[in-house]
Amino acid sequence: MVIDKTYRKSGAVCVVRGEELPHVPVETSLYTHSLTAVLAERRPQYSHISDMVIEKHDFRGNLWARRRYSLQGDNEYHVLQWLPKVVEDTKAIKVNLEMKTQQAEEAPADDFSIKKCIAVVKTIEELSTDEKVGSFDIFKDENNRAIFLCADPETRLLWLRKQLSRIT
Repeated sequence: MVIDKTYRKSGAVCVVRGEELPHVPVETSLYTHSLTAVLAERRPQYSHISDMVIEKHDFRGNLWARRRYSLQGDNEYHVLQWLPKVVEDTKAIKVNLEMKTQQAEEAPADDFSIKKCIAVVKTIEELSTDEKVGSFDIFKDENNRAIFLCADPETRLLWLRKQLSRIT
């Protein structure tokens, strides 16, 4: 008997007689993208080879897929193909994506911190002590910190003085 679960890990191809096809159980829970979404067999795609037309029907899921090939108009034989997806690769991609997301979320906090802005302000000799202290209020806003740290030194000074003039 042909059973989907048998071929899930390794993948396989088999030929099934047309009269036996209804007896091939389709375990739809294996072809889901989530716990609730069960995928139906897709509408056929057609390939033309000489004077023959081959129908291809797909079941696709998040872990693997099954294809059924047959000659159009000839229900005598069907070819079933199981295509496993490597779960380990899926897990590795997911872990990598989670790490990158976490790094992206943490990066702005580290790259544009108040501490870093104040350290840069200390190095600007053209600023008075009052201007340096006034800049601390400007750095409470994370967008201001990002602008300040990303600007080149010349425009940074002009931008900071413009911001200071708005709050005094």
